[in-house]
Amino acid sequence: DFEQRWDEHIASTWADRHSHFESSRKRYDELEKKAAEGDSSAEEMLEMAGLLAERKGNLEALPLLRETVEKYPENAEAHYTLGSVLLMNDDESGLEHVRRSMAIDIKWRYAASDIAFQFLRSKGRFEEAKEYAATVESEAEDFANAERERQSISVTDSFLGHEMTEEKVAEIVRKLQYYEEITALYLVKKVVNYFPDVPFHVLFIELRERGLLNRTNDMKPEDLLSAVASRLENSEIGYFALLRGEFIPIREVFPRIPNSKIFERNS
Repeated sequence: DFEQRWDEHIASTWADRHSHFESSRKRYDELEKKAAEGDSSAEEMLEMAGLLAERKGNLEALPLLRETVEKYPENAEAHYTLGSVLLMNDDESGLEHVRRSMAIDIKWRYAASDIAFQFLRSKGRFEEAKEYAATVESEAEDFANAERERQSISVTDSFLGHEMTEEKVAEIVRKLQYYEEITALYLVKKVVNYFPDVPFHVLFIELRERGLLNRTNDMKPEDLLSAVASRLENSEIGYFALLRGEFIPIREVFPRIPNSKIFERNS
């Protein structure tokens, strides 16, 4: 009956929640140990702050966020995160940090302007808020245009060399090299008109031909593409494409793009 199904739903929800928090606690402990050794990156410190805020509230994360900004004063995300938490807790000093975030990296201009606008408007400081409102309105339109031009690729697009570090490229290869269907990987950057400073990376995947004998067990191309996209969900790649069909002509541009081929399987 409904009551039994509801009890099962509650039990399942709490089990999922417990599992999530256990996983979060384990990850937090790992990050805390690394922090004690003094070699945490800005990203790891921010992740640690996020996990702490999730468990105990964002005020508990403030000391760690301040420490992150002090250690990495040129990290835009650290300034934005600290500024946001301060403003959400009615601390005007957060304005300085959100302003700093967009001064460091234009990518944060929209988010920083939006939270500054919301804070100032809530205080009735409408004249000050106007400055940020104009930016939010302008950036919102640009963001919409940027999103549209990053939803797809075509053979008429222009491509340049990627901007990923050797470490990130190596990580991509490490995660995908075990898919035997993949014969080569090409990583490039699509030329975009909106927010060109934010690279739109595209990964082209070349597959071997499906044949008889031992290759009949190859994954279907569309399934492999989904698996690759899932495996590289947080890899800064904006688009994944199989190098087949309409995209075959793009293969001709790769020799002219430095370091575009990041993996090739030996025959």
